[in-house]
Amino acid sequence: MTDISQPTQLLLKSVNQLFDYKFFIPSYQRGYRWTKTEVEQLLQDIWQFTKRDGKLKGEFYCLQPVVVTKTEDKWEVIDGQQRITTIFLILKYLEEIIKIAFQNFSFQPPVYDTRTDSKDFLSNVKTKTDNDANLNVDYWHIWQAYNTIKKWFENKENNINTINFLNTLLSFQLDEINGENLDTANNIRVIWYEVNEEEANNHYDIFTRLNIGKIPLTNAELIKALFLQKGNFAEENATLKQIQIASEWDSIEKTLQDDAFWYFIYNPTNPLKYDNRIEYIFDLMKGRTKDSEFYPLLMSAANR
Repeated sequence: MTDISQPTQLLLKSVNQLFDYKFFIPSYQRGYRWTKTEVEQLLQDIWQFTKRDGKLKGEFYCLQPVVVTKTEDKWEVIDGQQRITTIFLILKYLEEIIKIAFQNFSFQPPVYDTRTDSKDFLSNVKTKTDNDANLNVDYWHIWQAYNTIKKWFENKENNINTINFLNTLLSFQLDEINGENLDTANNIRVIWYEVNEEEANNHYDIFTRLNIGKIPLTNAELIKALFLQKGNFAEENATLKQIQIASEWDSIEKTLQDDAFWYFIYNPTNPLKYDNRIEYIFDLMKGRTKDSEFYPLLMSAANR
């Protein structure tokens, strides 16, 4: 069985970088299905981070992973199509401001295998009508999502500064820190899983296991994987550092598995339940609640 816990690449990519790629949504996936709830949650998460005071240099807001594999000149999206499509729709709404504020940035919609004309619908979503949206269920959900975005920005009670929002969404700034070029912008990023060629032959199997929960992509596991990337360390001591961090991580995990200690720090009435107990520590650090279903990673260049 393929193990995608060891992908070809595990990287952080800003939204600015993400749209350098052409995305392809394969036929084995259902179409776009995010509702008003998920779309507004994404918008609100980005805005809450945008207006938060005291952010460290390079601190960013990280969305759930995008799992991809290279197919000719495109990237097949194994997992993450809802997020990619929604971000595209947000960019589409902000397109006129982007032309002024980010003149060198360009973006294109993902192409859906089952409906290749979806590219036209997404590209021209601003001019589409209810009649256009009613042609099929995918268009209807895309149309509803775009109008949710439009109403959210135009709702005066939300008091959204679109320039600040866009800067958070698209900023990208490389600076040298400890001999390594790091993105130091306070921006939005995704975790990029690129599966290798051998794994790509089983992409449907990977997709199925991701979506029925057999591969738990928890925040704690993703943080650990990011910490252990060789690129974080000088080449001569990378292995030693990886072993050290992995050992310390395992020590923390072992301590948390002691029920006497665990129930001293964790209230059993907490609506959030944990199979991976170290996840609770990260949730405490960032104040996660039961309403934080769309919960991202929040990290900074200083602590990577």
